Amino acid sequence: MWQVNEERLQEVLGTNPDEMHVLGKFTPNQRAFLLALANSGISDPQPANQITKLAEATYGVTFPEKSLPKEVLNALAEAGYITISKTTGGRGAKPFDVTPTDKLVAEVVVPLLDQLKDQTDHKLLELLRKPLNEIINELNSYDRYTSGLALEALAFKLMRLLGMDYLATRLRAQATGGAEVDLLFESARLVYSRWQVQCKNTTRVALDDVAKEVGLTHFLKSNVIVIVSTGIIGTEARRYANKVMNDSNLCIVMVDKADLDGIIANPSYIVDVFNREAKLAMSLKKLDI
Repeated sequence: MWQVNEERLQEVLGTNPDEMHVLGKFTPNQRAFLLALANSGISDPQPANQITKLAEATYGVTFPEKSLPKEVLNALAEAGYITISKTTGGRGAKPFDVTPTDKLVAEVVVPLLDQLKDQTDHKLLELLRKPLNEIINELNSYDRYTSGLALEALAFKLMRLLGMDYLATRLRAQATGGAEVDLLFESARLVYSRWQVQCKNTTRVALDDVAKEVGLTHFLKSNVIVIVSTGIIGTEARRYANKVMNDSNLCIVMVDKADLDGIIANPSYIVDVFNREAKLAMSLKKLDI
């Protein structure tokens, strides 16, 4: 009889003891699916295959394509955490749509946010309960405090989609008039990594913006730099980032407005964005052996 190592599973799924109490009755795939759905921050129906794509990339599990309802969805629906419905129209096999219930919000989403209540502004927690598109709308606020918190919430939302654990905020955006924010996240899945995230609510990211983050990596002991822009990322900035990746062990991920629009429409698109950036880094670091 198989016995699950709960401590190891907690490390892999990034869950805390309180979450494990709620999710303990589920299989690893069912837990990963629930966490990915919770991290998506969407309360409307969305295709189950998009959630499995996010869960596979985030938690390293593999879902059965043909038996997903039987092995994952039905149990979660019977437990009251999701509702499922069959999509209609068109040809071919249709994926199920899944919708989180109030029970999922109360027992999974709220505890996830409660982990942050002693680490950050309570108004930020209120923002994190909003969908990603509403957070981005707040970036246009004339109130610098509001737009600053929204930028911080944007970083949280994106990294939580990937199951990252919050470590610290280095520069709060309200101190810069809502223009930029720097946060640290970490992950201990398979290997330890530290992610240095800069969000910029500006029309363009320049070379100097990237150079500043690169200069901080030695002090912060970061492995990955993520630069998120609500505008565009300049050609010189990208060229400099490529040069740094070619000459060092750093990885630099660039996310621009077009990427954010895609993630808003479909949260699992963040997997495509980060895979694209990973392939670029791999091509730059290719060894001639």
